[in-house]
Amino acid sequence: MMQSVALEEDGLLVDSSLHLQTEGHARGLADTVAQLLARRGWQPDSLDELIVGAGPGSFTGLRIGLSFAKGLAFSSGARIRNVPSLAAIAAVLPPGGRLIYATEARRNEVYGGVLSTGPSVEELVAVGAYPPVALASAAEAFAEGGWLAGNGAARHAEAFAHVVAKATRLEASFDLPTAAGLLAYLRTHDVELVEPAMVEPAYVRPHGGEAQRAAALTAQSGPVDLA
Repeated sequence: MMQSVALEEDGLLVDSSLHLQTEGHARGLADTVAQLLARRGWQPDSLDELIVGAGPGSFTGLRIGLSFAKGLAFSSGARIRNVPSLAAIAAVLPPGGRLIYATEARRNEVYGGVLSTGPSVEELVAVGAYPPVALASAAEAFAEGGWLAGNGAARHAEAFAHVVAKATRLEASFDLPTAAGLLAYLRTHDVELVEPAMVEPAYVRPHGGEAQRAAALTAQSGPVDLA
């Protein structure tokens, strides 16, 4: 699981960490945040806001990330801004381009859309779940000179053949949002600050049992101890 955390102060990115966490995801996330705070000489109650990726994303990644963010918010008194994950990916790409995003969503569908790139992100093809042929058909008009991310085009190669031929496939690191992307998006978009209890994850398509378990876990989130 990719772990991305950053600290921003007075509009400037002052520290960050980006690495692959292969095990102990929750504890690893807590350790990373504690280390970043320690390097700045901050305590948890120094935090005014927490910025999190709203999804869509995997059940495990969103559950761990949002549960931790809620617990840290309870500990620090901070409130949370929930940023659309695909928009955060598009926000760090050069302005004026197009990002075609498609990820496997099961049930013979892909989840994605087409977004303009750079901080002023806009949806050109609405983000959602589509039959592969439908999203590929809508995206083809934006493919020439565009960027392609997500595993959906490879999983449904026949449907996306014309898109793949015209667009540039980004490195796999662009298949997921980063903390820097979340912050970049917020520089040009107003996202409401909310109390921790109001933050809900957005899944590509969770199993019913997973959705219920996630709701229970995030609702039960308590204060985080970073000691």
